[in-house]
Amino acid sequence: MSLCITIYAGWVWQRNKVLAELKSGCPELEQGLFWKVWPWYVRFVCPVLVLVVIIQSIAG
Repeated sequence: MSLCITIYAGWVWQRNKVLAELKSGCPELEQGLFWKVWPWYVRFVCPVLVLVVIIQSIAG
């Protein structure tokens, strides 16, 4: 289930909708480092980390 959530958040959820939602709590978010790194991090790093945890829980 967690892998599905990371894939949805990174690849399905439209970036403009994510930005609009996040800006409602922090209007200056778009100019910060977080917004520049977040899309890449959620698309590639998070799914890999979730897979590592799943594989280790099965193997261990």
